[in-house]
Parts: sequence; structure tokens; C-alpha cells
Amino acid sequence: MVQRGQSVGISASANQGYQFVSWAGSGSGSYSGSNTSANVAMNAPISEAASFSQQVSVTVTTNPVGRAYTVDGQT
Repeated sequence: MVQRGQSVGISASANQGYQFVSWAGSGSGSYSGSNTSANVAMNAPISEAASFSQQVSVTVTTNPVGRAYTVDGQT
């Protein structure tokens, strides 16, 4: 049982192939932000949701070899 006003730690860890993005909290004492760990104050009922994104790996092979390419303005 958590007492009113007590500080409680929250933490998020991503499964393989994913990365942590942020916390979205609502209610008095909740946390919203990009730290994987945080403390929330249990002043009242709160809600916390952790968001994750899938890590994507792309391999580009040019033909002919050495040809330049641009993605999102990066060469």
C-alpha cells in the first residue's frame, strides 16, 4: 500500500529490437519525459504510460558500387 504523498520509482526497459521513447503521465505528481527512470509523487491517482519504438536497420547497396544516395537530406 502506498501512502498519500509517498515517492514511488518507475522505470522502463526496452525489449530487444526496441528503444524507450518517453513516459506520458497524467494526474497530480505524475511524470512525463524521456528519462527511463523517474520518481512520481502519489498525491492522488495517476496514470503512467511508457512508449517504445522499434529499431530499424536498413542496408543500402548501390549499383554501380560507389554511387551516392540521399536520405532525409543526408548523403
